[in-house]
Amino acid sequence: MGMRSALAGVIGGVVGALVWAGISAASGYEIGYIAWLVGLLVG
Repeated sequence: MGMRSALAGVIGGVVGALVWAGISAASGYEIGYIAWLVGLLVG
C-alpha cells in the first residue's frame, strides 16, 4: 500500500465521519447506512 492510498483512506474517513456526525446531529438519529458508506469509502 502506498502512502497516497493510506492518506486517501484517512481523508475519506475523516470527511465521512464529519458528514455522518452532521447528519446525525441535524436529524437526531444515528443512521446506520451512512456509517456503512463511510466504511466503504475508507476501504
